[in-house]
Amino acid sequence: MLADIQMASESFCMDAAARFVLSANLSEETGLNDLESTRLALRYYERHLDAARREGLHSPEALSLTPDMLLELHQALMYGSKHVGGQLRAGQAQAGQPGTSKLHIYPGPDGLEDMLLAVCDRFNQALGSISPKQAESIPQLYRLAAVLFVEFVTVHPFSDGNGRLGRILASHVLRGVTPFPVTPFADGTVATRSVFIKAITAGRGEKQRNFLQLGAPCDFAALLIEAGWDSWQQYQCAVNRAVQVPRSPSTSLINCEVSFSPVVRMVHDSMCATGFTS
Repeated sequence: MLADIQMASESFCMDAAARFVLSANLSEETGLNDLESTRLALRYYERHLDAARREGLHSPEALSLTPDMLLELHQALMYGSKHVGGQLRAGQAQAGQPGTSKLHIYPGPDGLEDMLLAVCDRFNQALGSISPKQAESIPQLYRLAAVLFVEFVTVHPFSDGNGRLGRILASHVLRGVTPFPVTPFADGTVATRSVFIKAITAGRGEKQRNFLQLGAPCDFAALLIEAGWDSWQQYQCAVNRAVQVPRSPSTSLINCEVSFSPVVRMVHDSMCATGFTS
């Protein structure tokens, strides 16, 4: 039974990584666009991930960020793309439809290096405010991940790949909370893409995104929490299937039919009520 659980866990982790990469590709309409091709590509890199773990790259100290690290990560992310990786954009960037209220103009290219450094510095300082108590640190890490994502994509330092790198950074922050990549845009549908974009837009419009006070974009933090719950739910279902446990509340590890959205909404409302974003 333990062997079945271990095999199911390894398989699920690989599938979770594939879904993470696929959701990023679908959201930006680039890269591999089906789950099986993405899964096969990731198998090639699995041994490199194992080597990284052995070298201690997943230690708590490795959470801190520098602009050089982000440039190197972006270069690796954009490998094989028509866009040059690891270089800050040289031109103006915008999102949304010109001539409409949905148009968003990103900061100009001048000063991008300083803005990226400021984001990293604020994030690193905020790490020192994380409570050593697990019960307190979990909501703080979700807040920190949400702030980091919105701050990073608001600076929009690269000509392409900002959203994908932002999701990697959010998962980087949350690796102490969940072993699975966090995919707030998991299924690639128009509906979830719309929610994803609205959460980012709402985060940009909030008056306070202070790393040190751990305030955070409420909507995007809720998406991260929901993605985390969904990953654990899928993992428990995979284990249930591996050990052939009946899917019932009394005998299975978790009821696979449960929806966590009401829980996420409760957390979201609680964040707002306690001054999470004001």
